[in-house]
Amino acid sequence: MDLLQIMVQEIQSVDDATVFITDKVGWMMKNIIRKCRKNYYGIFDRNLDPVTGEDKYWVPLTESSVSNFVKAIDFDQKDVAVRPRKDDSVGAARVFRPIMDFWLNQMHFGELLDTIEQLFARDGTAVVKSWMCYNPKFGRKVIRSEVVDLLNFFIDPTSKSIQDAAWVTERSVMTIDEFKRHDEWENTKEVIGTANIVSPLQRLNNRQGGYVPYVEVYERWGKVDKSLITKKKTDEGTWVDGVAIASNIFTKPLVHKVMENPFKDCRKPYEEARFEIVDGRWHGRGLAEKLFGPQTYLNAIVNIRKNNSMILQNGLFEIRKGSGITNEMIGRLYAGGAVLVSKLGEDIRQMPIQDYRSSSYADEVKIVEWAEKIVGSQMQPNSGISASTTATTALVKQQASGDIFNFAQEQMGHFIKRLFQTHYVPLMLDSLKEN
Repeated sequence: MDLLQIMVQEIQSVDDATVFITDKVGWMMKNIIRKCRKNYYGIFDRNLDPVTGEDKYWVPLTESSVSNFVKAIDFDQKDVAVRPRKDDSVGAARVFRPIMDFWLNQMHFGELLDTIEQLFARDGTAVVKSWMCYNPKFGRKVIRSEVVDLLNFFIDPTSKSIQDAAWVTERSVMTIDEFKRHDEWENTKEVIGTANIVSPLQRLNNRQGGYVPYVEVYERWGKVDKSLITKKKTDEGTWVDGVAIASNIFTKPLVHKVMENPFKDCRKPYEEARFEIVDGRWHGRGLAEKLFGPQTYLNAIVNIRKNNSMILQNGLFEIRKGSGITNEMIGRLYAGGAVLVSKLGEDIRQMPIQDYRSSSYADEVKIVEWAEKIVGSQMQPNSGISASTTATTALVKQQASGDIFNFAQEQMGHFIKRLFQTHYVPLMLDSLKEN
């Protein structure tokens, strides 16, 4: 089996894979991610109410909960500190700090952190790729660090982490100019590019129409048979850490680079931040996923009450069969309008409609309370306390929400530490040697 076949089969095997936590319960992770984003942006599968034909209303519970949470755990570039590991490294730490600040400013690290926190809370997982590349603006190699979309990132969904995974593959869409700028890649001249990029797996980052041609690039990091790199039969069965880059693997496949992992520690250039780690699956569990139930229930209650309110305002009529009065005639009525009848009090009569049960409002309050318990967003740090809240209740809520925020900040702190120790610091030191 050649390398291109391996890449295609690996991607197809995990794209819609189900991760099981018991022998009968599992998740299709790509669908979970899509649902998280739909709930955040307030998108129904079917936007029209099947009874009234009117647009349904989406209550922004997920969006407001995630946004409030992100504000509460916000990290900034100034929160990143350099500390010496040994007493004799104090001077080195002082020298390294301005070097680190320079590269973080070049990478726009503050903006990158904001994006990571948003994905961390919403999708449950944020993946960051960090590498060195040539920048024509500066005329030298610079450090780049970008967020990789989960729908364009393929990994064994049962892996413990990216670094422990046997392989990972990233899909990206490049302009033809950006693609051919990689002088270290082979066969780039044979790629023409196209204005229509349509992936058979999903539509994210697809291109349809336009003037500029694009190229679909797949980058694989992980274990590979050494014979695929050296082309020697004697190396068959010897597994090494490698990297492979190919383009258009589902249409006009070409391999552009196959080599052993260039990093001394054989790391992959990716690092993940996970909101809540779940047994048996790589993807983290974010707030949007936790709010699936409350969001669905709240939408149902609000839209039922909305439909009932429309009936109360417009009225519901009882029409005698054969009277000649139709629904269209009633629908065209306005204030002060009338319909012709043959028998007064018999042909048409307004039915008594009671207001929607008052418990629906209590249900709405209870659902929001459930969401607040999940998210801990009601009692943000330093937020005010309602006058109607008892001292005991306020203290319990504040402690619970504080624990949730502290846990999330701790998870983000671990991620930032790994990101710097595994990727940023080695790249910054390499940049000093090269430049």
